[in-house]
Amino acid sequence: MTTRHIQPHQSATLKRFRTLQAQFAMRGRELVRSVRADDGRVSYIVTRAGDYRHFSHWHDLEAHLRAIQ
Repeated sequence: MTTRHIQPHQSATLKRFRTLQAQFAMRGRELVRSVRADDGRVSYIVTRAGDYRHFSHWHDLEAHLRAIQ
């Protein structure tokens, strides 16, 4: 089994993502992180009842969360 080491900045990013994921869940939405296979670009998808919103930047994701509060 291969062990993958997580760098400190990756750990902070993961924690930030998990926090946002929980905040969206408390509002009845699911937050998913997506990584494109060809270039590794990360994007985020917020879903609720078959509807979805796609975000490429943290600040847009956080603004959407504030808008639905």
